Amino acid sequence: MLKTSQLTSDFAWIQVSNPTTVEMKTLLNKYGATVETLGYAVDRNERARTEIDEDNNIYLIIFDTLSSDFSKSGETEPISFMFVKNALISFTHESTNYVNKLLSRNIDTINKDNISVEMINAVLETLYSLTTRYLDAVMQINFERQNIQNKFKSKLNHAGIQTMLQLETSIIYLLTASKSNSTLLVGMSRTQQLQLTKPQQERLQDIIVESQQGQEMAQLASDIIEKVSNSYSNVLDNNLNQTMKFLTIFSIVLAVPNIVFGFYGQNVTLPFAASGASWILTIGISLALILIVTIVANWSDFFKK
Repeated sequence: MLKTSQLTSDFAWIQVSNPTTVEMKTLLNKYGATVETLGYAVDRNERARTEIDEDNNIYLIIFDTLSSDFSKSGETEPISFMFVKNALISFTHESTNYVNKLLSRNIDTINKDNISVEMINAVLETLYSLTTRYLDAVMQINFERQNIQNKFKSKLNHAGIQTMLQLETSIIYLLTASKSNSTLLVGMSRTQQLQLTKPQQERLQDIIVESQQGQEMAQLASDIIEKVSNSYSNVLDNNLNQTMKFLTIFSIVLAVPNIVFGFYGQNVTLPFAASGASWILTIGISLALILIVTIVANWSDFFKK
């Protein structure tokens, strides 16, 4: 899909999502994009970075942002802003189309008299909004982790552990993406091709600070979730070991009467076999052996190992 907004007589904003072959040719022929930069822009697996084509006056920004269903999928996806002559081209997918709404609101606030410079402001403000979403996502993950821990105080179960593992996966996505974005933003601050004004440079520094803060928060959250998950997994494993030990002793205890009764059921002469109280004797012997097994298990700290 291609949606063109003519902001001024000589500057346009083109929104691109899942472009067809014909639409790709339009971007190539009408707006001066190149096959290489378009390939980077539409690639859903492209890492966050900048791509500069000085010969064709193209500056491409690839930024990792949260998908619209991040709370369910826990994934991030790349979006792209391509500056070409007299146009800004934004590339999104179904799960990141909300970025265009953010960019549209920022474009509405800029001064159209100096559109080429002001469009950088709109993109920077959009990047700032996308960066702060990482902080919100990390705080939401921390909130969910605390809720799970509170539930674990009353009942520890495998379902809770699985949820913790899902949170751990989400935070890894966040951490990886925020690291890539921080590297991208620092690189933007050092490049000369954008020709940022002093206020724009200051705003970019604000975005870098937010991104690095998000990265640190994500790293801390990742460490906490990993340690908590490991601790609870160890507790579950220990509980399972205790259960298996109990079942082992229980199976031995159940086997003892069968052994005793089996001896007295054979056609051999045994002490007191002819006595009328022999069945009481077999029960007594069984109980004595069960007691011995229990004492030996406790004496050897079988349940504490």
